[in-house]
Amino acid sequence: MLDLIGQNVFHISEDVGAGSVVKLVNNYFIGYYTLAVAEALTLAGEMGMDLEQLFSILNVSYGQSRIYERNWKLFISKDFYEPGFTTRLLIKDLHLAKDMAAAKGLELPMTDVLIGMYEKAAERGYAGLDMAAMYRYIQDVKNEPRA
Repeated sequence: MLDLIGQNVFHISEDVGAGSVVKLVNNYFIGYYTLAVAEALTLAGEMGMDLEQLFSILNVSYGQSRIYERNWKLFISKDFYEPGFTTRLLIKDLHLAKDMAAAKGLELPMTDVLIGMYEKAAERGYAGLDMAAMYRYIQDVKNEPRA
């Protein structure tokens, strides 16, 4: 039945929670990749790079990722951030991943930094926008006067 509705079906284990583990680990990666795309494109833009040309180059290099492709093509290049997957939902999943790690006695130090960045963006009105709006958030922050 699952093969009829999905292309990639994996049997993970008999543990009914295993699918949630995979989802949270996947979204943990997505959190990192999305912020990396936002910061890297900001750096490239500040260095005078044409971001469309940069996408063409990086899309065939080790810098390529499906999140970069998604965020660039659907959102950043169009300056359009109506949600596919909101920042709010990503924050929820990052907290769940942190809780999952804590339940196993794991400390993942960068998780707090990552969550903090997304929560700052949410406080500034980005919670209901697509997570790709982290690019717009980084643009806003870079243009603020420094104390």
